[in-house]
Amino acid sequence: NREEAMNIAVNAADYLIFASANEGSPLDGVPPTYYFPDNNENYYGIVNDVAKERVNENMLIYPAHVGIAYLNLYKVVKDKKYFDAALKIGEYYLENVCENGTWHQLVSVETGEPTTDSYCVPQKICEFIYNLFDITGEEKWKNI
Repeated sequence: NREEAMNIAVNAADYLIFASANEGSPLDGVPPTYYFPDNNENYYGIVNDVAKERVNENMLIYPAHVGIAYLNLYKVVKDKKYFDAALKIGEYYLENVCENGTWHQLVSVETGEPTTDSYCVPQKICEFIYNLFDITGEEKWKNI
């Protein structure tokens, strides 16, 4: 039912906000891809071996998916923390776009530096950024 689905959505979003990189981190506000808060070994049992190998990395296509979900949730529940969380992800993308117009595919959780020579196919990232422009009207999102 709708109420149960909303509870699941809110709980998932709240967990991702909690698990996201802290202020001062190179990935400030960016939700995790492969790692968990404090790299708690207890969680690794539910993660496949490839993800375990990438525990200190973040794949930058996925925060855009989370940002879109935060914006959709914000539109429904009107809780500004979801809008603010989406903005933090957007700011990360804004500040870290590469000269070629896309983003590094994998970056270090600790340093923010790329860990491969690969780049993202930015379809979802662009969709997310355009959603930010639609909501805020701020040119910085339109001109990225």
